[in-house]
Amino acid sequence: MARTATPVYGRTPAHKRPKGDTPLSIWLERTGTTKFTLAKALGCDPKMVGRWADGRALPGLVYAILLERVTQGGVLVYSWEATDLFRLAKNNNGVDWETLNAQRKAERKRNWRRQSGKT
Repeated sequence: MARTATPVYGRTPAHKRPKGDTPLSIWLERTGTTKFTLAKALGCDPKMVGRWADGRALPGLVYAILLERVTQGGVLVYSWEATDLFRLAKNNNGVDWETLNAQRKAERKRNWRRQSGKT
């Protein structure tokens, strides 16, 4: 089962979620491409393209790759990392990477001191 934007916003309906600029919305504006035309090229529902463009949902890996191909590099796969929704989804996974890395660094330092005989 694929994860969607639902866990990030809880039970907030998609039409009430905050909107934001995304790489896709910027590309659509610059090229003058319609969401319907892009959806047809991708083979997906135009509503999904609208949600991606508004920042209300993230494309899955398959569609992110297809977006990069169809837009000829205009919307790169890794460009979604800069969106607010991606940050919220990343933080929602329950892992605080900064704290985890700090803990691992401190543990390596303690282990090195034990192994070298320094206390």
